Amino acid sequence: MTFKTIAAVDHQTAKINLHGTFDFSSEPQFLQCSEAALATPHISDIEINMEGVRSMDNRALDALLTLREKASSHNRTLTLVGCRRSVLHLLEAANLESSSTTNT
Repeated sequence: MTFKTIAAVDHQTAKINLHGTFDFSSEPQFLQCSEAALATPHISDIEINMEGVRSMDNRALDALLTLREKASSHNRTLTLVGCRRSVLHLLEAANLESSSTTNT
C-alpha cells in the first residue's frame, strides 16, 4: 500500500491524515508535511490522524517522537487520533500515547 499524507489547516490546528504503512520509506514525506505545519506561524496544535495507518516501524515512531519534541519547543500541542490497536501498542511502549492519543 502506498503511503500518503493529506494536510489541512482548521483554525489554529494543522491536521495531517496518514494513510498506508508508516515506515522508513514514508518518513521523508511525513517529515516534510510536519515541518510545514511547524513553520506555519498561527498554528497552535498539530493533529495527526492515524486511522489510515495499517502498521508502522521504529523509524516512524522516531519521526513521531521527534515531532512531539519539536512541537513542544514551538509551544504547540501534538495530538494523535484514530490509532488502530496494533499501532497503539507500539505508541504505548514508547510512551507516546500520552500525547492525547485516541484510538479506534
